[in-house]
Amino acid sequence: MHGLSSVGQSGSRAVGQSGSRADGLLGSWCDTGMPDGRRHTVTVIIPFVSVIASLALRMRGVIRGIWREAAMFGTVGALAFVLDNGGYTLLVFGLPGAGGGPMRAAPVQASLMATGVATVFSWLANRYWTYRQRHRENVARELALFTFVNIIGMAITAGTVLLSRQLLGLDSALSDNVARTCGWALATWFRFFTYRRYVFIPA
Repeated sequence: MHGLSSVGQSGSRAVGQSGSRADGLLGSWCDTGMPDGRRHTVTVIIPFVSVIASLALRMRGVIRGIWREAAMFGTVGALAFVLDNGGYTLLVFGLPGAGGGPMRAAPVQASLMATGVATVFSWLANRYWTYRQRHRENVARELALFTFVNIIGMAITAGTVLLSRQLLGLDSALSDNVARTCGWALATWFRFFTYRRYVFIPA
């Protein structure tokens, strides 16, 4: 009997030591009571939970930063949109009652000109406000990349006017501005992602 008791005690110590090692590897052990009085061990993997929590906090910080950046970019874009569409309307249709603007016979060229003015404003505002912490030291290279991206954006915006005029046969102020609004929305998404990835990056 004494031998069996010794074996039982040794087994208990071995089990206890194994539990301690598992506790160090997996986390902590906690006992919960069962209705019949029995108890079982529930494993709580604390390191895994900590990693998930850390990743969640990091992702929240990244998302918050992107949303802040997107809000600033959107503000600049909204002002550029007013310049773009206001300039186009004045060039093609003129002031109310004026009988047309100076470029009423060249709506596509007027669109390019209005977008060009808005582009210069957008570069200055984005460089010195939206991306003031991450713009390039090489201004010439940054401006060249910005111009290239915006040429594509201008082509998207002007292309919707061309499709509206040539394919659909629409030539009113409303149809032109609806077409340009669609083009502007597509170009804005394109600009936002390319600005972040290729244009405004730390030196």
